[in-house]
Amino acid sequence: MHWIARDEKGPLREIADVKSKSLEPAVLFAIGGKTATLYQNMDEDDALDKLFEEAGVLPENRSGAKAFFQDMNRERSPQELKELDDVSLADYMAYFVKEEQLNRLIDGFAGMYMVISRRATSAAEFTICFSTQAREKSLSYPLGATRAVPVAYLDVLEKMGERCAIPPLWNA
Repeated sequence: MHWIARDEKGPLREIADVKSKSLEPAVLFAIGGKTATLYQNMDEDDALDKLFEEAGVLPENRSGAKAFFQDMNRERSPQELKELDDVSLADYMAYFVKEEQLNRLIDGFAGMYMVISRRATSAAEFTICFSTQAREKSLSYPLGATRAVPVAYLDVLEKMGERCAIPPLWNA
C-alpha cells in the first residue's frame, strides 16, 4: 500500500491520527509500455480523456471505457450492489468495452483496492471503492510511509488502555 484513499475524509481519520500528504497527480500507472497519470478528478471527462490517451486505450474503445468509468462513479442502491456481488469485475467490464489497456489499468486499481485481479474482484466491491475514491478526491501518502498506519492504530489502542507491543522490526 503506497497511498490511502479518502485520507482525512474516511474512517482511518475517525480512528487514528495519521499525518499525510495529498497526492496530485494521484497515481502514475505503468501499463503495457505506457505511463498514465491519474488525477484526483477522475470523475471528470477531461481527466478521463487524458488518462485513456496516456494509457493507450484505442480511440474506438474510449467511449465504452468512459461509459464504464461513469457507471462505476454512480450511486447504487443496496439492492443493485447485492446483484453485482457475485459478478466479477472482468465480466462487468465486458458489458461496456473489451480493451486490453483498460483491462491492465483496472487490474492496477483492483490490485490496489483488493490485492487481486479484476477477474477475482467483485464488481460490487470495486464499485464501492472506486466511486468513493472518485467522490472524495482525497488520495494521499502517509508521512512516515505506510508503517505509520498500523503504528497509529497501536497508539490508539495503547491510549485505550490495551497493552500493545510494537514488533521489533517496526522499531528499526
